[in-house]
Amino acid sequence: MIVSKSNTTAVIAEMTELIAIHLSLAGFDDEKAELAAGNIVDELRRQFGGINLYFPKGVHQDYSARRAEIYESYK
Repeated sequence: MIVSKSNTTAVIAEMTELIAIHLSLAGFDDEKAELAAGNIVDELRRQFGGINLYFPKGVHQDYSARRAEIYESYK
């Protein structure tokens, strides 16, 4: 698979936006959230740039959380 420059730029932009959204939801003002998100993604790029990273879906974690919710509702 050939990865184009535009694809990698889009991934970086999407990661930055996603992190900024979550920082805003956590209480950061939008400007600081965007700045921090950019800094985080830049650091990730420097530390891990050029290698393949695998992010597990965490299905077992999701199932455990759901089971705990169900258990709590019947306690």
